Amino acid sequence: MLKTDLHYQLNKYSSFNIVGQYMSGRYACVDDANWVCGTPKKLDDSFDFKAFYQYQLDKLLINFGLSNILNEEIYLVQPYRGSQSPIQSYGRRLMLDFHYRF
Repeated sequence: MLKTDLHYQLNKYSSFNIVGQYMSGRYACVDDANWVCGTPKKLDDSFDFKAFYQYQLDKLLINFGLSNILNEEIYLVQPYRGSQSPIQSYGRRLMLDFHYRF
């Protein structure tokens, strides 16, 4: 796995961010015959990029952007050799986050 984070400060309160993540091929159990893993198969490499605008004022933080820009098919894999097949993650989506610190 390789992660990158590019940040460009527009002014004192706002910035533009690009976050990227590359995951090499992982092995997962894709055959669930009788809930037995069988032989794990290698999944394809995957990329996940998001770009967003961030505005921060005192205790308020707002993020607006696009996630999974390339609309990759990203699969969530069990971290152990279990019997559950990989689950497909979200596709491309708009992000809107509000954070307030008390």
